[in-house]
Amino acid sequence: MTQTEPVITDFQPFQATRDRRAYLNHCTKISLKKRWAWIPALTLVALTCTYLLNAHPWEIVMTALITALTVTLSIALDSRRRHQYD
Repeated sequence: MTQTEPVITDFQPFQATRDRRAYLNHCTKISLKKRWAWIPALTLVALTCTYLLNAHPWEIVMTALITALTVTLSIALDSRRRHQYD
Protein backbone atom coordinates (compact mmCIF):
# COMPACT_ATOMS: atom_id res chain seq x y z
CA MET A 1 0.00 0.00 0.00
CA THR A 2 1.44 3.37 -1.00
CA GLN A 3 0.97 6.50 0.97
CA THR A 4 -0.50 9.45 -0.91
CA GLU A 5 -0.20 13.08 0.02
CA PRO A 6 -3.33 14.98 0.91
CA VAL A 7 -4.86 16.99 -1.89
CA ILE A 8 -5.31 20.66 -1.13
CA THR A 9 -8.17 21.91 -3.24
CA ASP A 10 -8.72 25.36 -1.75
CA PHE A 11 -5.16 26.67 -2.01
CA GLN A 12 -5.14 30.35 -2.96
CA PRO A 13 -1.63 31.76 -3.09
CA PHE A 14 -2.78 35.38 -3.13
CA GLN A 15 -5.33 35.09 -0.34
CA ALA A 16 -2.99 36.75 2.16
CA THR A 17 -2.53 39.69 -0.19
CA ARG A 18 -6.29 40.13 -0.58
CA ASP A 19 -6.82 39.89 3.16
CA ARG A 20 -4.07 42.43 3.74
CA ARG A 21 -5.57 44.83 1.22
CA ALA A 22 -9.00 44.43 2.81
CA TYR A 23 -7.53 45.12 6.26
CA LEU A 24 -5.77 48.28 5.07
CA ASN A 25 -8.92 49.48 3.30
CA HIS A 26 -10.88 48.90 6.50
CA CYS A 27 -8.35 50.90 8.54
CA THR A 28 -8.46 53.70 5.97
CA LYS A 29 -12.26 53.88 6.12
CA ILE A 30 -12.17 54.04 9.91
CA SER A 31 -9.61 56.86 9.80
CA LEU A 32 -11.67 58.83 7.30
CA LYS A 33 -14.83 58.38 9.38
CA LYS A 34 -12.97 59.42 12.52
CA ARG A 35 -11.38 62.51 10.95
CA TRP A 36 -14.15 63.58 8.55
CA ALA A 37 -14.40 67.03 10.19
CA TRP A 38 -10.85 67.87 9.13
CA ILE A 39 -11.89 68.01 5.49
CA PRO A 40 -14.47 70.84 5.64
CA ALA A 41 -12.55 72.67 8.37
CA LEU A 42 -9.30 72.86 6.41
CA THR A 43 -11.19 73.60 3.20
CA LEU A 44 -12.86 76.53 4.94
CA VAL A 45 -9.48 77.81 6.11
CA ALA A 46 -8.13 77.59 2.55
CA LEU A 47 -11.23 79.32 1.17
CA THR A 48 -10.88 82.14 3.68
CA CYS A 49 -7.21 82.62 2.84
CA THR A 50 -7.83 82.74 -0.91
CA TYR A 51 -10.78 85.10 -0.44
CA LEU A 52 -8.67 87.46 1.67
CA LEU A 53 -6.04 87.47 -1.08
CA ASN A 54 -8.72 88.80 -3.49
CA ALA A 55 -8.49 85.79 -5.76
CA HIS A 56 -10.82 85.20 -8.69
CA PRO A 57 -13.89 83.04 -7.99
CA TRP A 58 -12.57 80.12 -10.08
CA GLU A 59 -9.32 80.20 -8.08
CA ILE A 60 -11.32 80.04 -4.87
CA VAL A 61 -13.29 77.04 -6.14
CA MET A 62 -10.16 75.27 -7.37
CA THR A 63 -8.45 75.90 -4.04
CA ALA A 64 -11.41 74.35 -2.23
CA LEU A 65 -11.37 71.25 -4.43
CA ILE A 66 -7.62 70.79 -4.23
CA THR A 67 -7.64 71.29 -0.46
CA ALA A 68 -10.46 68.77 0.08
CA LEU A 69 -8.75 66.17 -2.09
CA THR A 70 -5.35 66.76 -0.49
CA VAL A 71 -6.69 66.45 3.06
CA THR A 72 -8.62 63.28 2.19
CA LEU A 73 -5.62 61.73 0.50
CA SER A 74 -3.34 62.70 3.40
CA ILE A 75 -5.64 61.05 5.94
CA ALA A 76 -5.90 57.88 3.84
CA LEU A 77 -2.17 57.58 3.16
CA ASP A 78 -1.28 58.27 6.79
CA SER A 79 -3.66 55.51 7.88
CA ARG A 80 -2.06 53.04 5.49
CA ARG A 81 1.41 54.08 6.67
CA ARG A 82 0.48 53.62 10.32
CA HIS A 83 -1.09 50.18 9.78
CA GLN A 84 1.37 48.92 7.20
CA TYR A 85 3.16 46.57 9.60
CA ASP A 86 0.26 45.54 11.86
